[in-house]
Amino acid sequence: MTRRSQRGFTLIEILMVVAIFVLIAGIAAPMFAGSYAGAKLRSGARAVVMTHRYARNMAIMRQRPVAVLVNERRGTFEVVLLTGKESENLTELTIPADDADATYASMTATNDLDTAAAATNADAVAEDKATSDMIKGLPDGITIDNFDCDRPGSDEPDAPRVIVYYQSGLSDGFTLRIADERGRNVEITADPLTGEISTEFSEE
Repeated sequence: MTRRSQRGFTLIEILMVVAIFVLIAGIAAPMFAGSYAGAKLRSGARAVVMTHRYARNMAIMRQRPVAVLVNERRGTFEVVLLTGKESENLTELTIPADDADATYASMTATNDLDTAAAATNADAVAEDKATSDMIKGLPDGITIDNFDCDRPGSDEPDAPRVIVYYQSGLSDGFTLRIADERGRNVEITADPLTGEISTEFSEE
């Protein structure tokens, strides 16, 4: 009975296979990296669009104004439920961004409420405070490149910008551009009258 001869792979053959895999990986890696970066940019755009729609819907359902605080330095969007008794310029919402622990849930609105009466009525106290409802942030590596809004900004350079949504469905119009590390960007524009929002991506 003859034994069938067995032949293994030589070292040169193994090295050739490894070299082919390395070459394929080197070609594919930039493609995957670019695809991942593009996915993060699209995810950032979705976060802005969802925040816009959520704030507008909340204002209509609550029949009270809702604000979105845009922190350009941090790349965050905070939805704040307003009482309708805040001051016209909403300066009480624009805490300087240097305060890392800043929250807006306990901020008292500017109004003529009798403080003595409010102390005896918990519901009235809650009713006269702007409340932080939701915070969304951009993905890592995605930054706010430019932000223009119909509502003037605060004199504080690092203070968040404010977009107000009204119970009628109207809002402060804005144009926001976010960008990734490669310089690719998407411009997001919200119509103040119709609430329609559009996105325009830069050429790849």
